[in-house]
Amino acid sequence: MNLALFGDPYYVKMVLKNANYVYKDCNKIYVPDFMVTDSENSISFNVSVDCNSAFSSGVIDEVLTFYRDNLIPDGIKRLLNEPPKTICVKNINTTNIVNSFKTKEFNKAILKTKPSILSLSLGRVSQQYHVELIINKYLSKMNLNFYQCFSPESRYILKAQNFNNSCFDIYKNCRHNYDLFVGGLTASGINELLNNHSTVCSLIDKMFPDSVVISCNSTPSFIYNDLCPTINLFKYRYSVKNIIVVLSEYYFNEALNVSIKIPPQNININEKCFFISKFNKLTEAEFINHLLSPVYLPDGIVLV
Repeated sequence: MNLALFGDPYYVKMVLKNANYVYKDCNKIYVPDFMVTDSENSISFNVSVDCNSAFSSGVIDEVLTFYRDNLIPDGIKRLLNEPPKTICVKNINTTNIVNSFKTKEFNKAILKTKPSILSLSLGRVSQQYHVELIINKYLSKMNLNFYQCFSPESRYILKAQNFNNSCFDIYKNCRHNYDLFVGGLTASGINELLNNHSTVCSLIDKMFPDSVVISCNSTPSFIYNDLCPTINLFKYRYSVKNIIVVLSEYYFNEALNVSIKIPPQNININEKCFFISKFNKLTEAEFINHLLSPVYLPDGIVLV
């Protein structure tokens, strides 16, 4: 299988980072007229990335396009006899829905007897999709009996790009015979989390997580006004002792309505912190060890 990616760089790069895991039968990914750094290319160990725009439709099996409006270039449409698979960025669902979870994934009667991990996206362009796939990849390698309910954005992207059932083993239907639950939720910021009647608070109450990973951008104002209060909220309202922060490579420019890539920022927080731009095999393993420490280590023992 050969795949071509087009469109919004934020989503294209997230798909590229996880191509080796998601597209198990993919040989080559074409990303025409797109700058891919050596570090991003090296993440896909078995998938070759080609940035040469001069290719014909005969070498492409699937086309995935992330677009911000309804205008898809005719050149992309002509690549295949079939229409390209398209994801409209402005329509990606990031809403937590209580009713659909009430008797399924977020069943309080079941969750209160299971250890659980919360993956929380805080604000825009958090790259939570990448974080959740790292969790899925490592827990699967460890042969743990876990069930992962992906965040709304991650499940939307996985379902939309499910070429040749390549995401079938990742995006599983709800089940209750698991030993570890991983739940993904999203919040716009601290104000939504301070509202006890909000949907996200209702679902966190059902989950009562043992460990929390917060995915967010690293702009100083957001760190001070949203991330730090959110960390304190989990410590004192939910009594969570293990909180991990994963900082995105992007921030969202509201005026331009665009995601902009930025270098790692210096931040001052007391929690364990990782930068997505610095993830490699070693740091990913360290991240997973910290995430699982409250679940698989004796009570009172947390990795430092």
